Amino acid sequence: MPAVEDMRAALDRIARERAELEKAWERERAARAREALETQKDWEREQKAREQEFARAWKEWAKTQEQWKTAPDEAQPEDMWDRQEAPPVMERFSGGGMVDRVMAGGLAKQFGRLGYRFTKISRNVEFEDPRTGVHLAVDALLENNDCAMAVTIKPALAAGDIPDHIERLRKLRKYSGGRNGSQRFYGALAAAVIDEAVKTSALGQGLYIIDSSGGTVTVTPPLTEPAVF
Repeated sequence: MPAVEDMRAALDRIARERAELEKAWERERAARAREALETQKDWEREQKAREQEFARAWKEWAKTQEQWKTAPDEAQPEDMWDRQEAPPVMERFSGGGMVDRVMAGGLAKQFGRLGYRFTKISRNVEFEDPRTGVHLAVDALLENNDCAMAVTIKPALAAGDIPDHIERLRKLRKYSGGRNGSQRFYGALAAAVIDEAVKTSALGQGLYIIDSSGGTVTVTPPLTEPAVF
């Protein structure tokens, strides 16, 4: 019967077209998976290269320090230690260079995208409670009338930096007297070299992570609600 044959032909055609579509979708999924894998591999290679660069520079710097410490006194002018220069990579990863790099990254604007409106930004802030003698130092502090974001900046982020910063935040809340005790404190850790496991742990404990390894500074919010102190 012509009508039945036509229907069968149409169904066969639909089945073939569906099979072709499924094959095309599978090829697209496979291509995207390969692309994602390559992107991950590229990121891992770049991260490894940054870590190796930092490790080499740190080793060279430590070796130079040790050589000057053990050199005869006459070989060391009185101000030699002060004038000794760190390798360029260490300028990016250490001390004031790290603080400058993080602060120059538009930190307040980036936190603004996360809902904060900070009106005051300070660096190298120190607090001291005259009654107890407790002394606290914060690399960077972003504030408004209601809250403050205390930022600790490290060349490389270590697991021990997380409890240290949490304890620092607790003491800030207790001893700083910010806004007559009504100011809430949040915490962030910044580094140029960040281990993924350490990063995940910090984010899971309600801290922000500031990555300054690339050309720009990026802020990652916590995996949970931000920890409030």
